[in-house]
Amino acid sequence: MKLKVLFILLLFLSCSNATKREPVSETEIFVLAPNIDLSDIITNLDGEMLLSEWCDSITYVPLETNSRNLMRSPSLTLTPEYIMQYNHLYNWNGEYLAQIGKRGQGPCEDHGSIILSMAYVKNHFYTQGRKLLEYDENGVCTGKNLILGGNKEGDYYRNYNRLGSIHGTKNNLVAFSFPDTVFFFSTDFEIVGQYSTGMQWDNPSFAQKLNSPYRKEFTPYNDTLIFYNYYTDTVYHVAESTLIPKWIIKLNEKQKISSDLIYHYEEIFFKDQFEARSSGRLETSRGAKLLDHRIYVQAIHETDNHLFILASEMMFAPKDRALPPLSAFPVCIDKRTGNISGAKKVIDDLGGLDNFIPRWGICNDIMVNSIWPYELKEFINEKKAANKAIGQRLIDLSNMVDEEDNPILILAHLKKSF
Repeated sequence: MKLKVLFILLLFLSCSNATKREPVSETEIFVLAPNIDLSDIITNLDGEMLLSEWCDSITYVPLETNSRNLMRSPSLTLTPEYIMQYNHLYNWNGEYLAQIGKRGQGPCEDHGSIILSMAYVKNHFYTQGRKLLEYDENGVCTGKNLILGGNKEGDYYRNYNRLGSIHGTKNNLVAFSFPDTVFFFSTDFEIVGQYSTGMQWDNPSFAQKLNSPYRKEFTPYNDTLIFYNYYTDTVYHVAESTLIPKWIIKLNEKQKISSDLIYHYEEIFFKDQFEARSSGRLETSRGAKLLDHRIYVQAIHETDNHLFILASEMMFAPKDRALPPLSAFPVCIDKRTGNISGAKKVIDDLGGLDNFIPRWGICNDIMVNSIWPYELKEFINEKKAANKAIGQRLIDLSNMVDEEDNPILILAHLKKSF
């Protein structure tokens, strides 16, 4: 499916000279950033398309499995240099490199229950749990650390418990304290900037996000990052101490999820859901009215020539209502021409694994999905039982791995032009 959208891409806006800057007002954002009407795009979206319209080849990369890195869930973060799973480090060939940091009570250990995330900046690694810790390029702790919470004044330090995953810019670290503030801090762990999203969160407790396997607020783009906040519609380029607004992703009122879902999350997803389940009226519950058939934009990915939007149609309490699991569909906008391509289902005609979703993102011009070895074996057995053709490449791949191994990365290489 291809159609033309009438928005002007202001690609001459530069973020290279951005240092400290006051948050841009909503009026200024709409002047700087062209609107993308996703409602119209979704209305005209085809049912299916072929992956080969975007990509020219598939590579399968089994993530190395050993006793130190057995995964329960992938939860992968992509950077141009590495693939990270919490504080476990892999290269793009799937080789396991190291565990950066460990939990414990020592000066170079994190005393939290889990190390949540890791970033790579200027040949150093940084982990985030109950502390920020720095490690050199060999994974050796430098001794530089900061205990998060209670030791300094300021929103970031008081509300460390609601700080999201850390990510690396070229020189600094950045994280989103959902839903109101993006914080920037130096590799000396000093705050060098903060950006208000325009939303308010005065409650010291954690603001709950919609549970989704596809959501990514920060995504890599060349030597910078993309940041996207669904509830304020805005896509930003991440500078060293501020955000540069680039696009507005618009949805109409019937498709947009209300921010009421955030502010009343506990009431809707615990109290109301329990009562609705007990009375058998989940379909007419408050949560269903707020969430059913609404479009949730999970992530924005950018390449030199394209903007990819990964979205999902949401349903309230799908397991309790015996509904299909959440899926996602990608939409691609050509930044040069405004042409749009995408579908509710992308058929993997290059590798033969049916539907392709870039679950883990797009980096180095590669769309990244994954499959567990046991899922691959089940897929092959189902095809055989139905007397359907299976590519020899998938059979050979299945024979290479054990069912208990870590996931296999599915790397779909984008065409240089399409």
